[in-house]
Amino acid sequence: MRKNIFIACIFCMLILGCAPQNITEDQFTTIWKDYLTREFKESFDEKQSAAQRKNILESVLREYSIQTDTFMAYMKEQHPDKYRTIFYE
Repeated sequence: MRKNIFIACIFCMLILGCAPQNITEDQFTTIWKDYLTREFKESFDEKQSAAQRKNILESVLREYSIQTDTFMAYMKEQHPDKYRTIFYE
């Protein structure tokens, strides 16, 4: 009985998107362009704080159904210059 419940829980996690995601370079490029467009629109007359930039990124990631932590880890490893652009003042 417990084994069936465990298997059902794993199945639900996979369906609901709790499984780890892999990000491709094409996905990253698309999301990054979308992020830059939004940041430009929102910060046309003022510089955004790191928290504001992170909020913009999170809203973009929600639209693409990508987990923030996964994207940030990919960005930090593959694009450290862009990571610093968002998360450092």
